[in-house]
Amino acid sequence: MELHAQLRDLSIGNQTIEEYLRNIDRITTHLRNLGSNVEDHDLVLHTVNGLRNKFPHVTHIILHREPFPKYDTIRSMLWMEEMTLNSHERLTSDAQLNASHPTALVVQPPPKQPSNL
Repeated sequence: MELHAQLRDLSIGNQTIEEYLRNIDRITTHLRNLGSNVEDHDLVLHTVNGLRNKFPHVTHIILHREPFPKYDTIRSMLWMEEMTLNSHERLTSDAQLNASHPTALVVQPPPKQPSNL
């Protein structure tokens, strides 16, 4: 019962999706090794519930998909969402860095050629 509670109460916190899913898989493997079946539907719900507000857009999509998605499907969805968010964060960070360090383009006239007069 303790493992079921761990699975139910697991939260992503500051973990990456990979770390979070690895913890879910570890608990699920222990439960199955003890002869306790974890239904795919329940696994999806536990996974989504533990995301809290970190991935609200993809969580909404997962919960409203017809038919209800399989665990393997949501794993892929979550990895893609995290990669997308990370790339947006890098772009935003780069843009802010560039904005805080303005640059100026200086144009100089070409050097004068000596006259042959």
